[in-house]
Amino acid sequence: MKISAVSDDYIINYLREDPTDAEVRTMIAPMKTAALEYLAAHTGLDQSGLDQYEDLTFAYLMLIEDLYDNRSTTVSSSTRNKTLDTILSLHSLHNIG
Repeated sequence: MKISAVSDDYIINYLREDPTDAEVRTMIAPMKTAALEYLAAHTGLDQSGLDQYEDLTFAYLMLIEDLYDNRSTTVSSSTRNKTLDTILSLHSLHNIG
């Protein structure tokens, strides 16, 4: 599935939240934007480039989930998600190697 094909309902289901909850729907809009901007900045790919790699869709969902789960200003863990880091490193145009 391409990132552009991911619906709000799919994201809400991924988050295991109530699809009829208007507050959840309102909260995910800026999280989707932030996740896309993070992916674009990290990889150097634009929207069409991001859509070329289906594994980036999973990274997109993980970023949204992380943003959703960590809505407070208190951070309980500073451990980076190794799966997310691996997926992003596979598609980074910024790495010289």
